[in-house]
Amino acid sequence: MKQLNMPDQNINVEDNITFPTLGIKDSM
Repeated sequence: MKQLNMPDQNINVEDNITFPTLGIKDSM
């Protein structure tokens, strides 16, 4: 999970479970 690399995205990690598609797009 590249989100773990970013501390700011750490909060998004939980959101990724609800919106996996949006989470991946946010990472890019």
